Amino acid sequence: MKATVSEEARFIAELNTMRVSGAPRAGDVDDLDAWFAGLRRILQSLEVAASGLREDSCLVDCIENVATLLRQSESTWLAQWHERSLANTVAGHFDDKVLLLVYGKFNAGKSSFCNFLAERFLSRGESVSFFRFDGVRAVDTEARFEEGATETTATLQGVRLGGNLVLLDTPGLHSITEDNASLTRRLTDSADGMLWLTSSASPGQVQELDALAHELRRHKPLLPVITRSDLYDEDELDGRIVKCLRNKSAENRDEQARDVKARARHKLREMAVDEALVATPVSVSSHMARQGGQTTQALTDAGFEVLFAALSALVAPAIRYKRRKSAEVRLHHLEENVVGRLRETIIPALVETQRVAEGLLLALPDRQSALANSVWRTLIPVLPEWLDEALAGGGALHVLQRVSNALDASLLDETARQLPECEVACDLPPANLRPDHGDVDGILTKYAGSAVLPADTISADFQRVHAALTELIRRRIVSLSGIAAGIFRDHVERIISESRQCIDRIEAQCDALEAVKQRLRHT
Repeated sequence: MKATVSEEARFIAELNTMRVSGAPRAGDVDDLDAWFAGLRRILQSLEVAASGLREDSCLVDCIENVATLLRQSESTWLAQWHERSLANTVAGHFDDKVLLLVYGKFNAGKSSFCNFLAERFLSRGESVSFFRFDGVRAVDTEARFEEGATETTATLQGVRLGGNLVLLDTPGLHSITEDNASLTRRLTDSADGMLWLTSSASPGQVQELDALAHELRRHKPLLPVITRSDLYDEDELDGRIVKCLRNKSAENRDEQARDVKARARHKLREMAVDEALVATPVSVSSHMARQGGQTTQALTDAGFEVLFAALSALVAPAIRYKRRKSAEVRLHHLEENVVGRLRETIIPALVETQRVAEGLLLALPDRQSALANSVWRTLIPVLPEWLDEALAGGGALHVLQRVSNALDASLLDETARQLPECEVACDLPPANLRPDHGDVDGILTKYAGSAVLPADTISADFQRVHAALTELIRRRIVSLSGIAAGIFRDHVERIISESRQCIDRIEAQCDALEAVKQRLRHT
């Protein structure tokens, strides 16, 4: 009768016959580089013109802020890509191996788990070597991972299992320090798949997945492993009640696994990540397997046969990820740093420009009224004096010219005060009051060719002339303040339109990256 092959033996045999390569697929990176080149062309062509605006305008401040952010983006992205590319240096050490990241809180039993798998590979005659990282260099070490009830992993370490598998053991999720944070980030970037270890005492604390958000968004497969799946039970020994450590029941393990899977998938949906990345959780007890002498039955009872079957299923998507890893690293940079910066800084700066401009438009009717009233208050008090001068011998046309000049000067001052954001006055037509404007025509027509108005006539018509000129000035002020507001509105609406066009072009290119990503992951 043919002997049954264990899942452990099958998994190791599959690893030994597997051809692992991190060589990028043709065209993947080219598509991403083409997208980025297109984005750069768009950004270089973007402009919200400051023409028609005063140098000290709040709109100019907004426009210059956008321009500064765009200029800074190139150097920022270059520096970020240099930092991101260091992950490729780490990954290069293991280009021909499957890298699985072992992640979890300090009490999840990561070191114990890795040590136990190393023991299993050794028992099968496979090579095993432990290493730690010195900078980006992997240095071999004779020591196994230190195990303990408290956090013992202060450095980044790993173990090679056979010829094709590497486990990377990182500091606990709450033990990443300033010193190891950068390398931890590079290691997580380098991994092809993830083992999320969670203690059976409180399994599936899904907030821990927030730390893996970047990797999950890169479509890396995730296998939840419930560790320490054992409990103390009371038993009678020689008439005494003693506590014995036992495996959790199959029913208890299944219940915990279903709960962890449901909550993990719900968490991924909240994160807008494909929930199918989460494999069915497995539940193991390294302690019980060792206590049972690591026999076939002890391994089965401790959950390791199920684990090795799950690892076998995890390797295939991990290798698929590995083949597109260089493109995924590039994609991650483009999504997180490039699109992220566009949507977190540049687009908000453009939106702020729009908001400021729209606020100016909302205030424009009141400011137009204030402009007209200010000019009115400047001219009307001195009008009787000018008419008195005309009565004393000034000409009618001279009075109108003087009023026109005063109106022009007042508009120049008040548009700068009431509409300070734009250059308005230079585009205004002159007031140029004439006798044929309004009712003044009927009063002054007979004097239009005279240099001097007859005193008795002016005296008789003073009230009528004053009333007619007052109405003429009012109408002209209303007309010119309306023209000024129109000029102002045109400048501001152009700013809004150009800002909107910039946003639309950036958003369209950002959306185009999603199509490139889908082709990358599904072809």
